[in-house]
Amino acid sequence: MSGRLFYEAGTLQVQQSLSCGSYLTEPMVKYCVSEWHVLQALARESERHHRGPAAVLLAATTASIAATSALAAAKAATKAQGACKELLAKGTRLRARTCLNSFPKMVLLLILSVLLLKEDVRGSAQSSERRVVAHMPGDIIIGALFSVHHQPTVDKVHERKCGAVREQYGIQRVEAMLHTLERINSDPNLLPNITLGCEIRDSCWHSAVALEQSIEFIRDSLISSEEEEGLVRCVDGSSSFRSKKPIVGVIGPGSSSVAIQVQNLLQLFNIPQIAYSATSMDLSDKTLFKYFMRVVPSDAQQARAMVDIVKRYNWTYVSAVHTEGEIPDPLVENL
Repeated sequence: MSGRLFYEAGTLQVQQSLSCGSYLTEPMVKYCVSEWHVLQALARESERHHRGPAAVLLAATTASIAATSALAAAKAATKAQGACKELLAKGTRLRARTCLNSFPKMVLLLILSVLLLKEDVRGSAQSSERRVVAHMPGDIIIGALFSVHHQPTVDKVHERKCGAVREQYGIQRVEAMLHTLERINSDPNLLPNITLGCEIRDSCWHSAVALEQSIEFIRDSLISSEEEEGLVRCVDGSSSFRSKKPIVGVIGPGSSSVAIQVQNLLQLFNIPQIAYSATSMDLSDKTLFKYFMRVVPSDAQQARAMVDIVKRYNWTYVSAVHTEGEIPDPLVENL
């Protein structure tokens, strides 16, 4: 799907939720526009920690999309005025006020989606390939970002077309998660009357793909939470969206640089993230990454353990061998 088609579909989704009884006034439109300050802050944080393509794309397209998104919000507000008056006439001011509070997140989600697919409008004949998602039903759904495929090659970066399958670090991790959940669900003593499910998406070890898939997690969680609160119910009581369980948290991705960018996005929507191999020291700063946790020691802790071993055996000379690349090995630097 091209960026233009995605934008039109997203705008229609916002208008549909508004037409189901949301309440929007002119000050609210201005508030939606002010949400761009959040996006600009996100771009600055991403660039400060990792100058990746997603951060550059986010910063570069903010100004160009702001006017278009504000116009779409204004049009949606105009369309909702009739439903708004009807609700107010019936005395449902509480619901109108609640819908008012939920609208900025919908607009923010739409804007983030457009940002990631903006480059498709600039003449690319092919858009990002359709991603295959692994689902396991359950009462509680856990999201996961695994690099099932290698990152896109240089000539496929703009299309976000992933490379070959990673059997050892991709397929095995998917199978390990599915097997673990099956073992937990089959044990009546661990979580009685509760089943765990999952939604596994492919990050392709690439920041743009990981952010694209993270938006899908956010959309599911946002729509599900609003359905529970009755914010997206139409006048006849029916739901305007396909019901899905919210994502309680996201596992992954593996790369520290990609995990930083994903966390900058997820924490805007209060979604916890647990990393299994992201070891960057930057992620230990809870003032910047409030919803991030990991099950692996940081580079500093690993280096400290190595130093303790050296001291324990009174070694006087140590050689460090690592692969040279564009990104320095932080573990060796800490050591």
